[in-house]
Amino acid sequence: MGQPVQTGGGPVFALARTRYGDIVSGGADGKVRVWQNGQIIRTFTTNQDGIYSLLALPDGNLLSGGADGTIRHWTEDGHLAQAPVIQSSHGKVWAIAQLSNGDLLSGGDDGRLKRWRNGRAIATYATPHNTVVSLVIRGNGDWFTGGSGGDLQIWRHEKPIGDRKSTRLNS
Repeated sequence: MGQPVQTGGGPVFALARTRYGDIVSGGADGKVRVWQNGQIIRTFTTNQDGIYSLLALPDGNLLSGGADGTIRHWTEDGHLAQAPVIQSSHGKVWAIAQLSNGDLLSGGDDGRLKRWRNGRAIATYATPHNTVVSLVIRGNGDWFTGGSGGDLQIWRHEKPIGDRKSTRLNS
């Protein structure tokens, strides 16, 4: 087993992969680090009191979800993009995903999903989770949300389907 790579910034809460295959990490120190072959090639500070989620966009830009409840848009070289800073009201933003039409979904401490278009909330969805800590969109458009209570919910056409699934192991 290889040696772990130290970030020097405390816990790592979020990872993403850029369109070039570089790895991006974010964590408790509020810095985003871009990695190539185990080496940091770029670091920038977000002023978000900690990074809890990251999303690499197809155009090379990056979104960061912070402890301060904001979602910020960054250029590939680490500059704040000319896009509105989203004030999510989630508490910590633990999850961000992009839908095929470009809308964003986010989830966090409040247990809700929010849908965003051009920086504005257009819908809010109640989830069975106390905290939405993970979110992924499948190619068919289904959403999967993971919660702090060890459960997984599948969504189709913006509605939960079936019963939520427990991810806990039987002891």
